[in-house]
Amino acid sequence: MRAGAPASARVRLNGPRSHDSIAVRRRARQARDVRASDVGLSLWLALAPLAQLAREPATTPRRASGEGFGALLWRSEPSIDELTRSIGGMCVPRGAPQLEEQLEREGLEHLVFNAAGRDELHLERERASWREPWLEWRRTRDPSLLRREPCLAQPATREKLRATLAQTIAARSGARGLGLSLGDEVGLTPGGAPHDVCQCEACEEAFARWSARSGHAWLVRDGRALRLAEISTDATLRALAEGDTGAIGAWLARRDFHQAQVLDLLGELAAQARQAAPLAPLGLLGIAGRTAFGGVAPQGVLHWADFVECYRVGVARELLFTLRNERQSAWITLFRDARGPHASAWAAWEHWLRGGDGAVVWSDRELRAEPELAQRLSLALARIDALDRQLPHFRPAPRGVALIESAHSLAASWLREAAVDGASWPNRFASWQERHGAYESARNRWLALLEDCGAQPGCLPSNRIDAAAARRFALLIADTWLVVSPAELDGLRAYLQAGGKLLVGGEFAWIDSAGERHASDVRRELEQRFPGRVLTPLRDESFYASVPFDAALVERSRARLLAAGVELAPWRVMARSRPWLEAWCEVEDGFIGALAPALRDSGSLDWPDELVLEVDAPWRVEWLHPSEAEEESTPLSSEPLAHAPRRVRVRPPPGDAVVLRLSR
Repeated sequence: MRAGAPASARVRLNGPRSHDSIAVRRRARQARDVRASDVGLSLWLALAPLAQLAREPATTPRRASGEGFGALLWRSEPSIDELTRSIGGMCVPRGAPQLEEQLEREGLEHLVFNAAGRDELHLERERASWREPWLEWRRTRDPSLLRREPCLAQPATREKLRATLAQTIAARSGARGLGLSLGDEVGLTPGGAPHDVCQCEACEEAFARWSARSGHAWLVRDGRALRLAEISTDATLRALAEGDTGAIGAWLARRDFHQAQVLDLLGELAAQARQAAPLAPLGLLGIAGRTAFGGVAPQGVLHWADFVECYRVGVARELLFTLRNERQSAWITLFRDARGPHASAWAAWEHWLRGGDGAVVWSDRELRAEPELAQRLSLALARIDALDRQLPHFRPAPRGVALIESAHSLAASWLREAAVDGASWPNRFASWQERHGAYESARNRWLALLEDCGAQPGCLPSNRIDAAAARRFALLIADTWLVVSPAELDGLRAYLQAGGKLLVGGEFAWIDSAGERHASDVRRELEQRFPGRVLTPLRDESFYASVPFDAALVERSRARLLAAGVELAPWRVMARSRPWLEAWCEVEDGFIGALAPALRDSGSLDWPDELVLEVDAPWRVEWLHPSEAEEESTPLSSEPLAHAPRRVRVRPPPGDAVVLRLSR
């Protein structure tokens, strides 16, 4: 996470860009690719020809799907140097038009970050205006301390955000660069931390309006609408301890209101920016997904965003990859990996093979302190960019199988686990839940297992399941889906009626969205109505651990996925002694694919010596990266059968993915 740091940016999009900039960047990276391959050269020598390249004419055409794999450097100070040029661009603070112009003259990419301001949208846990009232509230439980400073509902806060955005846009001449990021790590609370803010009078009025529109009967008591001050986590936990789940409905509604409060504000700012700068791409950075109390759901910004940057946390990226349209870009931040430069380079490849469009390198300080890291990342980004341009139709996307993401179930799971904490529940942060929470752990285990089986798993919000989903996802997986509303049940029935299958793990349909117990056994009803389409996990699937790698369980799960109609990779990784990430995209004459080892063991970087694939005989294998690979092709049958499969081998370059084309 970019703790306490301004936003880092990352966008390659459909905003206007000159052909000169594209060509200069391409040739600059090709030059870096050649020079960086010699680890004995210094970073300066590897990048020296850039000034000369910047004066060459451009000939590279644009393509509809994008313009290569974007790369930007987050800098501690806004300036251009050879390190900036080695990455290909940088993040620019708002109100720096001269710096933007200079970057354009040099053919470097750039993105303006925190265009609407920072402190109002992004809170830090250590900021005194947050931490001191929070600590005092924990000690006293004084409701007057349940205020967010600054409050998102206050007119002064919203006016300041609008004014800052207007000034940012006015300072720029046209839709230059890669666009505007409205904010970074936006949220009601710092990092989605658990806290019952904000319940000032402005928020109470906003909640009353939201409550009236929602029509939730459980927000009415004794003929009057509930106030925020009457819906507390402490009171809900006390009710739950007594066996009363009814209070959970109002508590979940409060969580929905605060999420809507953040998303609606971002939508208003986006509408303002669209009116003032209609050609400038807009986006949001630093999304880790929705938590029990805060965060931002990626799907909540896709109706206006051209680009979104998600952290590698939970299923934020899976939601983005599943729900985005073909013109929306997915970015990521590349942090220094303690396992070494190859592991940092792997993170860039991993994002690209999943369908990612660009990355921000964090940061100039880390690269200066470790020149080998700077050189390795520059080389990786250059190789990815070249392949992305060479393969304009390679855009992997989730298909075949998806996890069901339920924001209400995540929050309810947090609530049940916090019941043992007593008054210390505010210490149960989202980062802890991500590692230890029942809902989060189940979600992460299934995601790892599906990837290890060779699937391209997606993620579908529970309120977006319908008959159409069965055309894309033959199988949906629900684990610890605790809160199932009547509307979600209707969508699930439509999905199953259309031929989809549901694999149910853990507890299912504990309560509905009002906090009430279901009148009947929901799972049994679905099993009886849709025989053979409601499945149960294998004995060990719900407890899958990718470290150490369980090859036998992976093979059993692969068979189950195939039987359920899930599409797997058009090859087979042989002699599985480690998990592999596999991605592919069907093209006119076959498939384009990419593979990389799944580096989930944070303690080591054990790069494989070779990759062995089994492919059907009709497919011709072309290695796109590494292009110098010496293929060993071995028939799997002594008979000269026309369709007998064969094995092909390649040595993966450390830190890189393997990219291939299968054609007839």
